Amino acid sequence: MFSAWDIINSNRRLNPRHKVRLMASVSLVLKESEESEAASVLAYTRDLSRDGLAIVLPSARMGCHDLSAGEYQLSIILAISAESSVRLTARLIHCEIFEDESGAGYLVGVRIEDLNAEDRTLYDEFIGGLH
Repeated sequence: MFSAWDIINSNRRLNPRHKVRLMASVSLVLKESEESEAASVLAYTRDLSRDGLAIVLPSARMGCHDLSAGEYQLSIILAISAESSVRLTARLIHCEIFEDESGAGYLVGVRIEDLNAEDRTLYDEFIGGLH
């Protein structure tokens, strides 16, 4: 039998979030039957962890797709320094209206699903340097 404490502990993030603002390019991963090439939008991170990111987008729409009304996979190129970037694929977890000093946008939470070995090493080294 599960207790309320078991449920609370199961929902806790395993890895700490780091507040860091990085520039990113975000596009939808489309099925072959849809458009041949998805347009990308410029965005920035609000925070990140080893397993996920919070990204601020200018709109909840990407082409004819409404991010707040579906489960989507995103392709993200994250500029971790002036010289290097990492490419990852992530699953959209949530999308909500967001406003900060830069203006209004949409905050999307994503869980990282795929990173090649080289990009995973670069990303982990970057995360390891944040405290």
